[in-house]
Amino acid sequence: MPQIIQRMQFYMNEDIDICVISKDKKVVSRTGDSLPDFNIIIDILNDDEIQVIADNKDNYFKDQGIENMPDIMAKLIKETLSPDDMTLNKDWLHNEIMEQKMWIQIPVNSIRYHFYQKFTLRVLRQDVFFVCMLGIFSMILIIVPMVFLFINTIRAVSMQRKMIKMIYQDIVTGEWNWLYFQNYGIRILGRHKNRKKTYAVIALHLERYSNYCACYGVKAGEELLERMNGFLNARISKDEIHAIYEGADFALLLQCRGHDEYECRNYCMKRVNSLLAELIGLSTDHKLSFEAGIYMIYPNIIEKTNMYGSRRDMDIDQIYIYANAAVLSAKEQKKNIAFFDKNMLDEYLWNRKVEKNMENALREKEFQIYLQPKYSPTDKKMVGAEALVRWNSKTDGLIPPNRFIPIFEENGFITQLDDYMVSNVAKLQSEWTIQGRKPVPISINISRAHFVQEGLAEHICQLVDAYGTNHELIELELTESAFFDNQNVLIETVKQLKAYGFRVSMDDFGSGYSSLNSLKDIPLDVLKLDTGVLFCKAYACL
Repeated sequence: MPQIIQRMQFYMNEDIDICVISKDKKVVSRTGDSLPDFNIIIDILNDDEIQVIADNKDNYFKDQGIENMPDIMAKLIKETLSPDDMTLNKDWLHNEIMEQKMWIQIPVNSIRYHFYQKFTLRVLRQDVFFVCMLGIFSMILIIVPMVFLFINTIRAVSMQRKMIKMIYQDIVTGEWNWLYFQNYGIRILGRHKNRKKTYAVIALHLERYSNYCACYGVKAGEELLERMNGFLNARISKDEIHAIYEGADFALLLQCRGHDEYECRNYCMKRVNSLLAELIGLSTDHKLSFEAGIYMIYPNIIEKTNMYGSRRDMDIDQIYIYANAAVLSAKEQKKNIAFFDKNMLDEYLWNRKVEKNMENALREKEFQIYLQPKYSPTDKKMVGAEALVRWNSKTDGLIPPNRFIPIFEENGFITQLDDYMVSNVAKLQSEWTIQGRKPVPISINISRAHFVQEGLAEHICQLVDAYGTNHELIELELTESAFFDNQNVLIETVKQLKAYGFRVSMDDFGSGYSSLNSLKDIPLDVLKLDTGVLFCKAYACL
């Protein structure tokens, strides 16, 4: 107690308000006319031993309500940043906007008494202003990196989308390519909501696309593919996709509706038929022809559970191979549409084997020439021969033409085989001449793909002249089907061949829809009628 009295006398001399409170909150001694208001304790220092207490007379917080501190601070900020004050009073930063008497507990070496000192809390505008500026600056420091982070994220997403588009975009059509079809197709089949649905992978093939490009140019061919892509894009619905595979081949994943496999199959057949019928009309200058192969994908029902399993592990590549095998089957059967079955797989594997070995077979001279003689019906003398090709494979033996010629016509290798036949026949006739034998004219079949190419006459001249063979000994034979491609190019090519001294003939006339009137503009030397035409004429005479 003596220590407290001494301290009190010191503060009284210093004109400082102090107050001594006993442990039971009774005033022991004080200076001034106010006391601490222990109902309002402000925990500023977060210390139980040192407390800040409001004054009981001049109590701003009690008047405004301690619970309204957010509103009080908002009011102070508003008053601080008042535009009127800023304009009218140049010293507005130094103006006082709040004054509050406070008591602070001062530690003393006593457990029976607490010693409090009164002080004045003054808030200037500049205090609030600097706090606000600090808050705004802190917000800028936080917001600016977030804005940059957001911008970089948008750029990264945009760049990712551009990369995905570049990877999945077809160069010709500008739409989805085969890689997209593979990835997104398996996602569609693997979705839980699609497990009960039946789908079909369609291999759509445009017949003789290379001939179309030869007639109208590569750019026109690309424009045709773009129109096909746009047409297919307008005909498919959600959870269906299509993409270009390669060349003029498209892949489609279509949903097939029906209560059972038979109804789903019929639905798919009708839908593909409708697509083909409309695709034919995409070109008015050229008759388009399409084939479609269909591979049905039925729901995966787990045995003994009647539950639908996932189809995420399906091989889209292999499925399309099966659908493409159905395309080849449709061509052989002269149909537009065919469904895949197990028997087609062997045929498809054979086609792939032929394509794999054909170039090596040409280098190794496995293609052999057989001459079929031609006799005069009057004196029975041989007047010529026809060159026939056979493939004597080292692994598969002698392969008949019907097992490889259609494949070569489809993939374009037939033009190389034509050159091979022309060169070897010219070489054979040259050897006969050197040996003193009398050569006879030999006819060589030239594919329709070759006849519609410009510069064919000059090309054949180079092949024959390499062996010094007389042009009159070479007869070039085309089929009636070549007449339906580009008649102008065909007629011009025949005229050029005739001008170079070659004989030109047409084989199998009457097997299609040609008439004798259609031949008036083509200067042919020989016209070979189809056996079916001869039989019909003979039957009509009877």
